[in-house]
Amino acid sequence: MEVLAEKPKEKQPTVYCILSNFRDIKEILKNLSIYNPINSVNSVNSVNSVNSVNIVYGDLGVSSVHFDTAERGFSFRFDGPLDMRLDLANPLTAKSLINSLEYDKMAEIFRVYGDEPKAGYLTKKILEARKIRPIETTKELSDIVIKISREALPRVFQALRIAVNDEFGALQTMLADASDMLVS
Repeated sequence: MEVLAEKPKEKQPTVYCILSNFRDIKEILKNLSIYNPINSVNSVNSVNSVNSVNIVYGDLGVSSVHFDTAERGFSFRFDGPLDMRLDLANPLTAKSLINSLEYDKMAEIFRVYGDEPKAGYLTKKILEARKIRPIETTKELSDIVIKISREALPRVFQALRIAVNDEFGALQTMLADASDMLVS
């Protein structure tokens, strides 16, 4: 005969799911009292501030909602405004970058964030096109890029998205701040 004894209940960790840029982790933890834990029976948060944590998760990707919504301007599959902002409060858009960056900076973005081998030539063609009229939609940008290289299309869009949202800067800040706060 086998008898299963009930294990003593372990204290469950408090879990928060916070919609924010993960670069703001220090500020969020400093003001944790304004958020509610997602696993708490009691809706009142008794934690005011946190100086250390056991684990940090950061959602590092874009979702299908971004790519499947033409108005967000992330995808070359749909014609929409050239936007690409994860946070709509961010004033910087892909349209503003494409229509204002100088040759060197735009080529660098395509090369570094998109690993695009034809970054210089693509940039030259984009600058020529925007002299005629501003590039405002994903289709307009896609049409320019496809004439040079269909394979470059996802890399160019990825590079712009990373630049618009300063994704690498946010990740660097979060990693540095999180490593300072992790319990050793």
